[in-house]
Formats: sequence, structure tokens, C-alpha cells
Amino acid sequence: MVALPPGTRETNITRLIAPRPIALISTVSTDGAVNAAPFSFFTPVRYSPPTLCFSIGTKKHSSQHGYQPGLTEESPDLPKDTWRNLCDTNDFVMNFVSADLLEAVIVTNKRWPYGVDEIAKSGLGVEASTKIKAPRIREAKLALECVVAKTVDLGGQIVVFGDVVQVHADPQILDEDGKVNCLKADPLMHCFEDLFVKMGDSIRRTLDRYNF
Repeated sequence: MVALPPGTRETNITRLIAPRPIALISTVSTDGAVNAAPFSFFTPVRYSPPTLCFSIGTKKHSSQHGYQPGLTEESPDLPKDTWRNLCDTNDFVMNFVSADLLEAVIVTNKRWPYGVDEIAKSGLGVEASTKIKAPRIREAKLALECVVAKTVDLGGQIVVFGDVVQVHADPQILDEDGKVNCLKADPLMHCFEDLFVKMGDSIRRTLDRYNF
């Protein structure tokens, strides 16, 4: 073993904790403009109520002030669209994407001006959510409607905690007992930079308890 220097953020984080499933997080502005952006920094954090979190980089370093309406699209401190919408509407959908949606994910990752519908640009469709304002992505095999429970400002990164209020699943990814089977979902995963992977070989082992 060798001690690695601090290096770049990719060396420290994204190259060490990989691969990570990708979710398209959809939000909506107060005037109805839909936004979607890909994230791989997310995880479940609580069973009851079911809660997950994701980390979002924001061009403003304080969650206390949200965004400033006077900022223009050229302003260096303009916040990301997802964060701006979350400050306004307080909900989001975590749409899990399968490997066949890679090209659409790449389109949503481009730097579009605020108000541009990335979902439409990518060729994907939307469905109305049942309990929140933000829509879900039609092609996603699994979508979680979430209400923001809490945000934590880490200085340039905001951790958003969301309580899951509704789950939508494609019947094709469910086992006979009704549980989601991630192998059937064929999730798209990101390693680092331009490297993506699909599900490969799986290993089954019986454990005394499943607590990790």
C-alpha cells in the first residue's frame, strides 16, 4: 500500500467510490419550467420515513440566501437550476436511469440556460407526479417523489435530504414478491470523467442479517 497525495477531487472521491448509479433529478420552477440534471452523489439515509440525500454543487456558497433575482445568466454566482428550483418549490423526483438512456443523460448534463427544458432537449418525456409539483421522467424504470426535509451547507456543496412520499416502478423490474430487482433495472453507473458502466456479474451469498 502507498499513501496517496491529496491530488484532485476526482482522485479523492469519484475514482475511489465507484461505480455509482446515476439519477436524473427533475425539478420545476415557480413558473412551471421543468429542469432535469444527472447526479451520482446520492444515497439512502433512513428507512422510516424513507429518506435519501444527494449533494449538489452550487455557484453560491450559502444556502441561507437562496438565489438573487437580479443575477443574469452571465453572472459567476448564478446558482445551478436544480438548487434554484429547490429553493422555490421544495420538492424533486429522483429518476433512476437505465443504461439505454446514456445519450439522454449526456444531453441533460450540458450547460443549458435557465428555463430551458433539458428533458425535452434530450428526447425524454414527462409524467405528472401524484403528490408533488415536480414531474417524473416517463422513461425512468424507477422514480421517487421526494419532499425536501433538510439541507446542509458544506460550503460550495449543499446536501439535500428528501423524504420519499411516492414510488413509481416499472412492473418489468419487479420480482414475483413485488420487490425491485436492480439487475432487471439495468442501472447506468458512473465511474469517473467519461467512463460509464453497466451491471456485470452478480454474486449471491446468504447472510445472517442484511445490515449494510
